Amino acid sequence: MDARQLTPEQVRDYCSAIENLKATGATLSSAITEYVEAKRSAGNAHLVQAAQFFVRYAGDKISVTRVQDVIQKLTREPVDRRGTDGGRILQHSCNHQGSPAAGNPQKQASQHP
Repeated sequence: MDARQLTPEQVRDYCSAIENLKATGATLSSAITEYVEAKRSAGNAHLVQAAQFFVRYAGDKISVTRVQDVIQKLTREPVDRRGTDGGRILQHSCNHQGSPAAGNPQKQASQHP
């Protein structure tokens, strides 16, 4: 489309979009691409609400880390997949009077209203 074919309303929309994007440093094209991808991912959800939900519940749990650093960390630190007790606590609880709750008065109380 040639700029001379734009209606006055389209020119205002374009100028408004460019002004709104100035603070982000994004281009109109990259902003539209990101918006379309986000809208596809969010479905019918409002994108601002989806972003607020993400920040509230997951935003502080995600950090930018190089893949190489993660691999090095994971290969240096051995992982005890049995847990620190080797599973003995759970085994003891289940064998104690036949019930995991038998050795725990709080669990016994919660099982009997």
